[in-house]
Amino acid sequence: MMWAIVGLTAAHMITLALAFRYSSIPDFLGMQGMFAGPMIIACVLAMVMTRPEARHVIVGFQLAYMFATLIIFISTFSGEGDAGYQLQLLLVPLVGFLGVTVAGVLAALRR
Repeated sequence: MMWAIVGLTAAHMITLALAFRYSSIPDFLGMQGMFAGPMIIACVLAMVMTRPEARHVIVGFQLAYMFATLIIFISTFSGEGDAGYQLQLLLVPLVGFLGVTVAGVLAALRR
């Protein structure tokens, strides 16, 4: 199970790195911090929590977060290019950080 968690985190980070062309290292770190931050936190939580039930909750969060990120990125960049659509991207980190908090609490409460 741990390999799946680490693999999902790595796949998410590599996909973000390949999808965008960064002009500088701070841009790259900012993008990874915003969009991959919840995945990294979930990976660290899974390393701390040793129960399989807790890790299942973390994998569930990671899969849901990756799917939501994919849907928002596709809807943002496949349609019109105005700023209103691009503001949807700000929902991804907000939902991700709140989601990883809820997933962490649920995973800690699983017995």
